[in-house]
Amino acid sequence: MIFGALVILLIALSLVFLIVPVLRKPSAKDSLGREQQNIVIAKEKKALLESQLAEGQMTQEDYDSAFSDLEASLALDLERQQALGTNQEAGKWAVWVFAAMVPALSIFIYLQLGEYKVIDNPSLAAPRSESAQAMSSGKAPSMSEMIQKVKDHLRDNPDDERGWFMLGRSLMTLQQFPEAVTALQRSYDLNKSDPNVMLALADALAMSNDGVMTGEPEQLVLQALELSPNELTGLWLAGLAAEQGGRLRESFDYFVKLLPMLKSDPQSESELKIMLAELKARQPDLPDLPGDNSTAQSVPTIASASVNSSNNESTGPSTITVSVTLDESLMSQVQPDNLVFIYAKAASGPPMPLAAKRLKVSDLPIQVTLSDSDAVMDQMKLSGFEQIKIGARVSKSGDPVAKPGDYFDETGAITRSSINGIVEINIYQVN
Repeated sequence: MIFGALVILLIALSLVFLIVPVLRKPSAKDSLGREQQNIVIAKEKKALLESQLAEGQMTQEDYDSAFSDLEASLALDLERQQALGTNQEAGKWAVWVFAAMVPALSIFIYLQLGEYKVIDNPSLAAPRSESAQAMSSGKAPSMSEMIQKVKDHLRDNPDDERGWFMLGRSLMTLQQFPEAVTALQRSYDLNKSDPNVMLALADALAMSNDGVMTGEPEQLVLQALELSPNELTGLWLAGLAAEQGGRLRESFDYFVKLLPMLKSDPQSESELKIMLAELKARQPDLPDLPGDNSTAQSVPTIASASVNSSNNESTGPSTITVSVTLDESLMSQVQPDNLVFIYAKAASGPPMPLAAKRLKVSDLPIQVTLSDSDAVMDQMKLSGFEQIKIGARVSKSGDPVAKPGDYFDETGAITRSSINGIVEINIYQVN
């Protein structure tokens, strides 16, 4: 109601400003004033002609001719003024037609292009894409439908390198690895200088071959690192490839180079340190991690606080047995070579795991023992923290960094002294 009243008021005001000046009649005073002004001007011109005639500046013949012109001009001006007034009166009917058309056209155009419901629902004011409109109507396109649209586009544009890249990444999301390889290979053939394409193709090739990075995938990764030496994904894949090839020192060096790039992501940083610790355990002559001394100086304060809170007594077991299973509903969603991280971490405090083991999906179900010997850092051991959490995570990408789509399970905060027997973990949740 308020909106309608405002619309009517605005249209009425517009018509007032447009029509009133047209309908306003010139006053008799204004009409007489203009006529009188023309007569005065004519008299002045006549006096000038008579003066020029008396002074001999023009002949009688010239005077008569000029006087005749003056009379004709005055008569013409008076006639024009009268005609103008008559025309103004005669044309005023059109004003009323105009007054009727303005509101009618305004309302018609607004109903076609406007949205009066926006007052009650401001979200209608935002422009919506085709996808957003489909979602609002409950008909959001599925991933398969979007992939089909990309395929249709590529059928007409077979040289669209970015299109093939997008198709390949989408197929990777659906775990359609052989099809992803085909799309990413096409993208790589069209542009052999893009590190992102090389790494995506390497990942697809590995995933289509049970996670094996050696061979062509590794060559693509090394080629990408030549173009972009600090590419995070490239360093991670290169480290995996070197580890699979038994070149532990080379793998260690790749991961060490990657480590400082993860400072802004403590969880990823801690998981990579687990990988480095495992490599060092397998090959003891590997060097210590850079920055271990500085880390050691800051960690004892945290560990000591936890120990002090329990009166410096280890009230719980220093080893914990964990039984890990994978929910049956997820069996078809994972690959046998997907990595499984089993860990215990402080319930509050540093995100670094206190103890961790790395296995594969093919090892499940399994029972493992977490103890101080599985510590990532000597200053942060399981026995130094009373309140802990225990969990396990399946990394489908093989990346130590937790990603959307990974499967996991984790206990809430538990006290070590309350653990009596086996802690059971059933992986069923999705990140």
